[in-house]
Amino acid sequence: MRIKRILIKNFRPYKDVQLDIDSNIKRVVLLGQNDIGKTELLNAIYWCIWGKALTKLKSFPEWKREIKSGNKVTGIFNNSAFDDLKEGEILHVCVTLTFELDKSELHDVDLDEGLLELSRSIFLEKSSDTMPRFLKLFNDSDEIDF
Repeated sequence: MRIKRILIKNFRPYKDVQLDIDSNIKRVVLLGQNDIGKTELLNAIYWCIWGKALTKLKSFPEWKREIKSGNKVTGIFNNSAFDDLKEGEILHVCVTLTFELDKSELHDVDLDEGLLELSRSIFLEKSSDTMPRFLKLFNDSDEIDF
């Protein structure tokens, strides 16, 4: 199994990114200056798969205190995209990974073209006090809380 495509929307420094990885490429090497987003790309992949950040983030109460004090603190979402929202608008944060499976991995799986897609999303609403309000999601009849 290998990652074929990464779609990132409003996750940390990324607003709208699509990376397509050719099937013939054996290795991907991330090169770049410090603070350019290499680790955040890995963070996005990890968050999509496991639901938590690879690097340590502030807890939500700590993050909320920092925001209320006027400090800019990195959350799971893109601060710039959130700042662009008007009161009552909703920010969709999403990472989608498309995996390409080889024939040996397809034995009991019915997938079109040997592709498997995994996606994780959260939705935030900008409230009147400019604090994000994490919206509750429902999966069938089960409530999913953040």
